[in-house]
Amino acid sequence: MKVILLKDVKGVGRAGELITTSDGHAMNLLLPKKLAVQATPAELAKYKAHVEKDTKETEALKTLAKKLSAEPLKFILKTGPHGEVFNSITKEDIAAALTKIGHANNKVDLEKPLRTLGTHTAVIHLGKGIEAKVTIETVGDK
Repeated sequence: MKVILLKDVKGVGRAGELITTSDGHAMNLLLPKKLAVQATPAELAKYKAHVEKDTKETEALKTLAKKLSAEPLKFILKTGPHGEVFNSITKEDIAAALTKIGHANNKVDLEKPLRTLGTHTAVIHLGKGIEAKVTIETVGDK
């Protein structure tokens, strides 16, 4: 019997997958516990629409990752007369800068706050396993 999984089932498959399983397994476990629905023509149409939507979202995230990797983010740090740096750039600052340019809900992976002038990199997790490496340029205010 063909079923579409609604939830992850260990040893069977992940949510959203179309699988073929024995009639007994489907009728006695998957369907009564609402872990899956039978793959009727209506459910298959929903499944195909879901797969197409998921593919479009993944492609949009890949395009966004390329766009973010191409453009460096620039930050100005307060510096003293001898070049010493008085503040730092944190994950939150980078996330706020991304939100300002229209890319909200991003998880920034930065080992430690940036306290030096120059070029740095950070990893932005966009979702669905897609990441973008963003170049961050820090310059002094004087």
